[in-house]
Amino acid sequence: VLLLVGLFYDPILIDSFDYPKQALFNVMVSVLLGLGVVRVFVRPKDEPKQTTGIDLWLVGLVSVMLLSTIFSLNKPASLFGIHGRVGGSLYSFFHYLAWFYLAFTVARCKKNGQVILGLIALIGALQSLIGVWQRLGWDIIGQGIETVALGTFGNQIALGFAALAGLGAALTMFLLEQKSSKQKYIYILLAALCLAGLAAVNSVLIWIMGFLLVSFVLLAAWRLEIDLKTERLVLLVLALLSVVLLLVFATPWLGFGSWPLSLYNIHSSFGWDGAAHIARQNPWLGTGPETFSLVYPLFKPVSLNLGSGWFLPITYPGSEFLAVLANLGYLGVLAYLAFFYFALKKVWLIAQSQKSLEKYFLFALVALTVGLWFIAGNSFWQQIIFWLGLAYALVSGYEETKTEKTPLK
Repeated sequence: VLLLVGLFYDPILIDSFDYPKQALFNVMVSVLLGLGVVRVFVRPKDEPKQTTGIDLWLVGLVSVMLLSTIFSLNKPASLFGIHGRVGGSLYSFFHYLAWFYLAFTVARCKKNGQVILGLIALIGALQSLIGVWQRLGWDIIGQGIETVALGTFGNQIALGFAALAGLGAALTMFLLEQKSSKQKYIYILLAALCLAGLAAVNSVLIWIMGFLLVSFVLLAAWRLEIDLKTERLVLLVLALLSVVLLLVFATPWLGFGSWPLSLYNIHSSFGWDGAAHIARQNPWLGTGPETFSLVYPLFKPVSLNLGSGWFLPITYPGSEFLAVLANLGYLGVLAYLAFFYFALKKVWLIAQSQKSLEKYFLFALVALTVGLWFIAGNSFWQQIIFWLGLAYALVSGYEETKTEKTPLK
């Protein structure tokens, strides 16, 4: 699912942004959910059971989503989304929850976790390669960056996040591999490609988050007493490569190829102003999931109409926090804040108890996803990686060995 959805691209419906990927994802998750239900009836009775530890907070989040949809100003939009905005609908939200619980059920196998990290690195590298080709002006998917954002996600931030997650996953697997393993060179290559993707996006925010993620992984490796001395040359080469890529893609005197589109259609102040006005009129449950673009014209500032972007349809306020404030109201904001806090707290405690570099990386990845959720926006790929990473990070009850599963103290 992760590989197919991550690389799937439909040039016909590119103006619908995430809709083709979201539709494919929903279908595949529905099939997996059916298989999971069958497995419940055929699994051994003595198989140990686990809980995520955050089920109560998920129930609160689901309750707010349901109530907001029931009292929505546009119930079809809240149930299934609108053109260009489907990821925040109730229908998609339930598929993300199903994805989370399905991932949690198979996360006890350590090899599955390593495969997932490898796929995240691979998809990040491939998306980065597409983005670099687009920056160079090579039309490889039928769409140049003059008409669509970098990569196949239809969103520069989504490409930047894919490269960011891929870089962290590749670096983590590189540090965990044995010294003589040939796979180390593969992870180095994937990390280099992801660095090129970060440079192609040319976003200060993504570069800062990339620096924080890499620093956290290296600090965790040092605290876990993983030998970094033998890898100093490789890490130095990757650091120098970052500088070279910045000079090539992010500076006007050495930059070449097409320049990417702006990240947002409207200034952040317009998004905040609109979301705040909508929340004042509908304070507790908002106007309903994915209804921002339908309600925003009623609160559109006059100054925006006087500018050059007066004709642009505003479907998103530029930050998921502002979207939740308008769509789900104050209760939705409180539900999300409580869920994020207790989820991150639980993941951090598990990472400390298991002393695993994978767990530390997953904590950092989930935390940065939440940070990006607040500062910038939310995308389909962020949702996929957030729920998947959270599921694997929360597995702490049992550790699989060759002979048995032993509960962790």
